[in-house]
Amino acid sequence: MTSSGEPVLSSPAPLRGLRVIDFGQMIAVPLLGQWLGRLGAEIILVESRVNLPSRAFGPFANGPGPNTSSIFNYMNRNKRSCTLNLRTPRGVGLAKRLVSMSDVVQENFSPGVMERLGLGYEELASVKPDVILLSLSAFGATGPWSRYAALHSGVTLLSGLAAVTGYPNDRPRMVGSSLPDPIAAVYGLLGLMQALRHRAASGEGQHIGLSMIETVQALLPDTIAECTLSEREPERIGNGHRRKAPHGVYRAAGEDEWLALSVDGEAQWEALKGVIGGGRFSNDPRFSTEPDRRANQPALDDVIQDWAKERDARESARALQASGVPAAPVVSERALLADPNLNERGFIVQDDHPEAGMHPMAGVPWRFRRATLEENRPAPTLGRDNDYVFRGILGLDPGEIAELEREQVIH
Repeated sequence: MTSSGEPVLSSPAPLRGLRVIDFGQMIAVPLLGQWLGRLGAEIILVESRVNLPSRAFGPFANGPGPNTSSIFNYMNRNKRSCTLNLRTPRGVGLAKRLVSMSDVVQENFSPGVMERLGLGYEELASVKPDVILLSLSAFGATGPWSRYAALHSGVTLLSGLAAVTGYPNDRPRMVGSSLPDPIAAVYGLLGLMQALRHRAASGEGQHIGLSMIETVQALLPDTIAECTLSEREPERIGNGHRRKAPHGVYRAAGEDEWLALSVDGEAQWEALKGVIGGGRFSNDPRFSTEPDRRANQPALDDVIQDWAKERDARESARALQASGVPAAPVVSERALLADPNLNERGFIVQDDHPEAGMHPMAGVPWRFRRATLEENRPAPTLGRDNDYVFRGILGLDPGEIAELEREQVIH
């Protein structure tokens, strides 16, 4: 409130006025574009009916179709869509004209594809000297692996993440989602913010190169440090911890219900015993100190499991938290979408797509006190914004547009 009692008006979304040309495929770059759109940027997704890999993946809402892919509609909210055939010279020419009237271009084709299309950084900078191009690939555009391809599973394996995931004396394990893609999107957002700041100060454009492998490796500092300092590979420890004990996930009452807890130090250990009953441990010397408990983790897990399996995971977690023990139920994705805390905070948004229908989806995980986010908008149907892009931005007349459609340039 001001001194006169008037409310302080929020400023516009931080990136309003920024135009981004999005050639993103699948998850990482499309998700980055979605976030930029919520921050106020205008995101123009360039697609073509010649090849629609991102729209071809199920599950589909209301039957298969280019506008009902759940993955596509999740990743491409807050965007416009135009159809432009980049396999034609005129299509590439129109793409360059669009870039000349934009600020940022982002893509995650395999290295070399943009250059072969005639849309490499040098070509784009010739029509827009201060353009910022973000290029993301599995291994980066340089180095002996630069021409290799990999999706999230390959990145998980080759980044070292799978090597430290799994149970003791067992094989490496994959993670249960496309985790490398949103990690890469986060680093892409960081890189773009730095490039925009640099452009504002110097007037210079930028070509940002990102390797998905490196973005995941950057989030493994503890494992890399252990290997560097101890000269040994980190061991796979399942749900355990290298120092804390007990530390794990325990089956609770009900179908596929689980309780997670983590005990750090003697105070939390005493609090745990107070909740589940110290008599269960019978002053067992195997559990006297944290090193003892860690050395006898399987036996300790058995005692806790006997207690947890008879109880509701949420009730157990509340009792442990009230006593100062970090604990929580293991929550499914379906339960998260209905979670009252996430819904009250506005993180879960109701996405109302014209063909796919209404579905809850995750929003963006940041809030501004003195700025607004753009309203969440559903992913565009294929080519929905052709008129806006080709007439409104590029100034083509209806006859020219009709000709380009007949020649499958706008396609």
